[in-house]
Parts: sequence; C-alpha cells; structure tokens
Amino acid sequence: MPAPKKPPMNESGESSGIALFLVIAAMTMLAVLVTEFTYVTQVNSRLAYDGLDQIRAHYVAKSALKISLLRLKAYKSAKGMMGQGGGAGAAVGAAMGITPGMLDKIWSFPFIYPFPELPGMTMTQKDSLKKFQKESGLPGKFTANIDSESSKYNLNSLLQAYVPAQPPPPPAPGTNPNPNPTPAPTPSPSASSDPKAQQESLGQFLSDIMKNRFETDQDFAVEYRDFRIEELVDNIIAWVDRTYQARPSGAAIDYKPKKAPFYSLSELHMIPKMDDKLYDLFSPNLTVLPTSGINVNKVNKVTLMALVTGMTKDEADLFFKFRDATDQDNLFKETENFFKYLQQNVASFHNSSSEINTYKENLKKRGIVFIVEETSFKVTVQAQVGNATRLIEAWVNFEESANPNPGSGGNPQPGTNPTPVPTPTPITSNTNPLEPKKNSPGLKITYMRML
Repeated sequence: MPAPKKPPMNESGESSGIALFLVIAAMTMLAVLVTEFTYVTQVNSRLAYDGLDQIRAHYVAKSALKISLLRLKAYKSAKGMMGQGGGAGAAVGAAMGITPGMLDKIWSFPFIYPFPELPGMTMTQKDSLKKFQKESGLPGKFTANIDSESSKYNLNSLLQAYVPAQPPPPPAPGTNPNPNPTPAPTPSPSASSDPKAQQESLGQFLSDIMKNRFETDQDFAVEYRDFRIEELVDNIIAWVDRTYQARPSGAAIDYKPKKAPFYSLSELHMIPKMDDKLYDLFSPNLTVLPTSGINVNKVNKVTLMALVTGMTKDEADLFFKFRDATDQDNLFKETENFFKYLQQNVASFHNSSSEINTYKENLKKRGIVFIVEETSFKVTVQAQVGNATRLIEAWVNFEESANPNPGSGGNPQPGTNPTPVPTPTPITSNTNPLEPKKNSPGLKITYMRML
C-alpha cells in the first residue's frame, strides 16, 4: 500500500492554515449575507402589511362616515315624521313621550366599533354581539362623532353675503298669521344688519372669551394682559373683506391678505397676532360653515356668555342645568322662549321687555340670529387597523327640498289653495324611461378632508 501523502509544510515544517482561513471567511460572509437578506425581507414584509393596513383603515373610515351620514338622514326623516311644526305626527310623538331631545340622540350619541359591552348585558347578548362583530368582517376599530356646527359663531358673517336671514316677526295675537300662503322666497341676508356693527361684534365676542379665561387662568391673564384684541380683529377683517382697509399699526406687513371668505378654520394660523394658545381658545367657538344661525339648544357655556353680555357664571350654570335637564324636556321650541328665559333669569335684563327688545335690535345689527333646530354638523371619524390610522372630517348641511311633489298625497291645509298637478314631461330621445329617478339624499357635504 502506498504511504498517505502528508499535508504541505511551510519552511518551519508546520502545516499551512490558509485553507482553514478561507473556509472561515466564506462562512462569515455567508452569515452576513443571510442576515442582510433576512432583514430586508422582514422590512419589505412589514411595509407591505403596513400598506395593507393603511388601505383597510382608509375604507373603514369611509364606512364610518357613511354610517354617520345614514344617522343624519335617519334623524331628518324621524324629525319630519314626528311633525316638529305641528300636526298629527307631533300629537303621536307627544303621546308616545318622544321629545326633540330624544330625537337628537340619533346623531349626537358617539358611535364606537367594536361595540362595547354595556353593564347589565346578559351572556346571550354578549355572545350575540361577539358573533355579529366576527361575521361583520370589518377589521380594526373606529369612533365616529357628530357635533353641532350651528352652536358656534360664524367668522364669514363679517361679509354681508353670509349673514343669516332674519326670521319673520311673530304674528300679533288674535290675528290670522297667513290667510293666503304663498311660496316662501329664497332667504336673503338681513337688510337691517350693519357691517360696522358686525365687525365690532366679532371684537366683542373674542374679547369676552378672553375676559372669561382671565378669570379662571392667572398665568394666561399675565401673559396676555397687554394683548390688543382690536389688532387681531382688524387683521381678521382685512383677511376676508376686500373693501376693508386695515388700520396702520406701525409694523411692517409681511403677508398678503386673502380678501375672500374663510375656507377652513385653520386659516386663522396665517393671521398676524394669532398664536397657538389663542387659536386653541377661540377655535372651539368659531365656524366657517354657512349656517342658518346659532342654535341655543346646542350652544356651549363660553359662546353663550360671550353672546349674552352681562350673564354671570352662576346664571350660565343655571341655564345649562335647566336646558339639559334629564327628567323633563326643557329644550327651547321657539327663539321667543329663549328670550323670555333671559328676561326672567338674567339680572342684567331687569325682567324688562324693553331691555329684551333692545337686545334683539342689537343682535340684528350684529347679524346674529338665534335658532332652535340643528341643520349643520361636523362629522369626525377616527379609524385604526393595526398601526395605521386614518382621520376624516366632514362638514354636512341639510338640504331643503325646493318643491315637494304635489302628487305624493296628503290633504291641503284649511284655507289654502292646493297646487295643481303639473303636466308630465313627455319622454324624448334624450331621456331613458327605464333609468330610475335620482332623489336628493337631503344632505350636502360642504367640505371634507382626510388625514
């Protein structure tokens, strides 16, 4: 048998370690490459899942928005069926104990998904709830809130075109309010409003909000004790009114006013003299959505005290305790009821009808209208799937139908002339008789943004 070959020796007679070094180096490089490939694969996988979660969150938020619009539509339909203006529907609603406050819960109650388990639910109800959520196939979670937008002061009311129409005066007692009714004309801005008074009204409104804050926050009072609110109001007016000439302040102006109505409330950040603290103070009480007035049944404490100059904190607390009572329905059915409450419960009016009439005239000059029905809303949806979130904000108005269908049934009111049924429009080549007629949903989204 031939003798085995010996490994090569170096000059000193020792075995060479070059092969072992090459093997170790190759294994190290392979380990680094495998680690890098694994990391890149995990990152790409995570990005793919995050992208999928973003898409899911987007459509979950859109579904929540549609549910919110459905709630508003249901509220409007229920309100019409109950006949808030009177009639058999109102009588049935009163007999069943249904109040306007109960109808408001259709839209004002927060909507949360997955549905939380409420105290007092039985095991069967809990199991049914879990089964429904499992079979719904809706991933993630969301919250949908609908807030009143008519409870705020409208910044765009500085312009005459956006001043709410004044309601007609109430009929004199013992007279027929409208023996021969005619179709109501399109509402137009009140001619009794005074542009200068409207501008002064905004300054008074913001000034009263700051004064109320001074009484509760000493640090805020020290920081803004030398703040000149008239300069801020002057800049706001110059931002929207193209005919307004700003007062010379002595400081260099490094911005160009928009000279157009506010499109979004966030534009206030571009107004000189407006910082983040003031924005956080004023913005909850302001809106830029065209509204029909300020809803006294939804107005908050800060806005109310700024609109009713002379109302004390104790009087404001008593007002909300009365209005929001849970044991009885104290919501104002007419604006006159609100003025009567102020006359009898606010000391600055001295229980005098002349003082209230003076206050009403002042409101007209300022372009401020009080209403008792909500027609403008803000929908806020927050959806989350995994680590992805999506926020949708939408401002919604009720659309009033111009002319109801006279052939839809119903008896005319006594003393009125029924509207003749119009002649049907002949079908031409441009119309499709099989195509269903599209009816207005009664809702209009005036502005929406996704974040």
